[in-house]
Amino acid sequence: MKKWFILVFLVIFMGGGIAYYFDVGVSTQTKRERFVAKAKAFLVAKKDNEAVIEYKNALKVDPAHAETHYSLGMLLLKKGDVRAAYGEILRAADLDPKLVKARYQLGVLHLMSGDLKRTKEEFAKLQQVDKDSYETRYLAAQIAAVEKQPEKAIEELQEAQKKQPGNSQPLVDIGRVQTSQGDIKAAEQSYRKAISVEPKLPAARIALAQLMFANGQQDKAEEELLAATKADPENEELLHILGSFYSRTRKQDEFEKLYQDLLKKKPDSLIARKRLAELALANNDVKKAKEYVEQILKAAPEDVDGKYFRGRLYLADRDIPKAAEDFAQVTRGASRFAPGFYFLGQTQMAQNKLLEAKTSMTRASELQPGWYLPHLGLAQLHFASGNNDLSLDEASKVLAVQPTNETALMIGGAARAKKGETDKALELFKRAQQANPKSTA
Repeated sequence: MKKWFILVFLVIFMGGGIAYYFDVGVSTQTKRERFVAKAKAFLVAKKDNEAVIEYKNALKVDPAHAETHYSLGMLLLKKGDVRAAYGEILRAADLDPKLVKARYQLGVLHLMSGDLKRTKEEFAKLQQVDKDSYETRYLAAQIAAVEKQPEKAIEELQEAQKKQPGNSQPLVDIGRVQTSQGDIKAAEQSYRKAISVEPKLPAARIALAQLMFANGQQDKAEEELLAATKADPENEELLHILGSFYSRTRKQDEFEKLYQDLLKKKPDSLIARKRLAELALANNDVKKAKEYVEQILKAAPEDVDGKYFRGRLYLADRDIPKAAEDFAQVTRGASRFAPGFYFLGQTQMAQNKLLEAKTSMTRASELQPGWYLPHLGLAQLHFASGNNDLSLDEASKVLAVQPTNETALMIGGAARAKKGETDKALELFKRAQQANPKSTA
């Protein structure tokens, strides 16, 4: 009898345990919501990769839940995985044709890819569900903007704002349309109205700061950016926008203080060290730059920015082989980063690898056409290889943006002289001397 009692007890106990561990008897909805709750907690903690895993776990339990597919799609979009994001959002729209935010997002993705026809197809589907929804109005505005119908775009955005009067985004976008039309006064009014609607959200203040900066009102632009960071002090992205402003306006003291303060607040911040390393390099403070670069690469040995900075330091020390190795890795890791190719070209020139240097400099000029340094490098390379016409062409590109660039003037003059164009050569040499009176040209 005693053995039978123990056996029954164990069965009941273990059965309860099995039910607990394997969720026997728990509804699909409850299981899904557990995973979704974990995903949302990870999002709050800024752990996007972990959130992706939890959303996928939720979909394993309930693969036909449209809202979860949509949430996963939007997270993947945030992470830059556009293809996977599109698949999840499309699945959400297929599962629930009335999920207007999914249909709207599909329209936006098509618009971003330049496919206006498919955007309009999604817009038509939106209209069938709810022709007067916030999303329908917003997509109509975006289509109108692409089709260069600013009045129609503003009209649709105004209707969207009526649907969500507490949402400042339509007002911000109205301001952007007005800015593109050159109506600065109206744009400023729209941005200020957006700020009054949502004072703590940064988008309107950033847009207003950009407007002020473009119109030469740097002090007012700084005021708006500072107000944005004060309203949302935990938003690190805002600090970087303010940092970029200080960099462009050459406010080095403010720039350094901003990132020093960030380091005190977040000692592990790699981006703060990167910005401070940039500043130290710009000021030729090699000692300070080395300290920051060592810290960056200690924390992240394969960091592309860290290797770029270290390459710059090696180049300054004339350690060409090590600099070349770092810049080669930078170009492989950041294939659209023009400075990586430019400085790789510099090391190749120093090693007399002229053909390789031309390739690197050309790539840098393609990636950043308005940057004069790659063109200057190409002018030197073409002159060294005896191609005076190409050398003159590249020197002219430099002089178009820097008319008093002494190096470009000297190369141009030398190339003209080689071509037997003595008068034109003398004119360029004279301009070079005027640009630098101490020159012996």
